[in-house]
Amino acid sequence: MTLTLIDVPLSPFAQKVKLALREKNIPFEIRNTNLTEADGARLKANPRGEIPALLDGDAAVWDSTIILEYIEEKWPEPALWPKDPLARARARQIEEICDGPFEAVIFCTTEVTAFRRAEGELQAAILGAAKQTIQQLFAYLEEQLGDAPYFNGASFGRADCAVFPHVMNAKAQRTPPAEGSKLAAWLARALERPSVQQTLAEAKAGLGEFKAMAEAYGSARAKRQYRDFRLEWMLQAGGLPVIQDGLAKGNIRFGGLV
Repeated sequence: MTLTLIDVPLSPFAQKVKLALREKNIPFEIRNTNLTEADGARLKANPRGEIPALLDGDAAVWDSTIILEYIEEKWPEPALWPKDPLARARARQIEEICDGPFEAVIFCTTEVTAFRRAEGELQAAILGAAKQTIQQLFAYLEEQLGDAPYFNGASFGRADCAVFPHVMNAKAQRTPPAEGSKLAAWLARALERPSVQQTLAEAKAGLGEFKAMAEAYGSARAKRQYRDFRLEWMLQAGGLPVIQDGLAKGNIRFGGLV
């Protein structure tokens, strides 16, 4: 039965799932979608309108973490989970930090750079707060990595799939791991993996979508989703005017069903 992933190549959540599928050598097809446009198939697969969604025949599984749970249960080998229950809990915690606070700060910096939601002193303040937050996240990840080659331990696993998109996005925004750090060495190892190289190539090919996305959000034809950590981080960074402006223009939304 054919697996199809509803994808946006730049999404760290979609990248996480693609890395897991490729590390497990599970064949799948990609169906690209555009978050700035209505997509009946995407909404049918996920009532929140988010990506990714995994179509397994007539069944749809959504939310990247739930998808990874599904993949591991249906295709247990090769395992992306460590065997030890405590190590599994630790991997889940790393994934939670990356999908929550780390994704949020990258999302918000993209808002004020690529989508120009703030300029001048406000933009500088938000970007300054972002660099500080990213350094805190790097310190946490460095501690979690320890002396192991991967977050999963001896082998590349689920936690690594979760970490890679966010660390790579931070690097793309000119805040890479410190040269000579354990995290920088981990990133270099990850970049050698075929699964990572293919997923990263797809992301780079999707960079051209930013201009059209900016136009869609600027004209309120589409709405950026400010959910939980994203909203929280933007407010903490002093970005209340960004939220107020988005509400006035009608080009942001919050969580819930679409």
